[in-house]
Amino acid sequence: MSLSIKNVVMLVLTMVIIGYIFPLAIGTVSAMDLAVIEINGTAYAITELVDPAVITLITVVLPIVATIGIILSFLSYSKSD
Repeated sequence: MSLSIKNVVMLVLTMVIIGYIFPLAIGTVSAMDLAVIEINGTAYAITELVDPAVITLITVVLPIVATIGIILSFLSYSKSD
């Protein structure tokens, strides 16, 4: 793989996503069990409406899947050059 401007830009964008946007998303998802939803004027904690196991699964699996997706996307892009 030669170092071209296209590869440098792709690397920079990937690092911005991983270094800045991704931790914000993880923080938002991990605070999901503290969320309150209002239905017909009544406030419910999200753990009353959704099984806590589902919330735990999402907070654990979602960051892993997103990281794998970013890595595979970057690898397939750099492999096509």
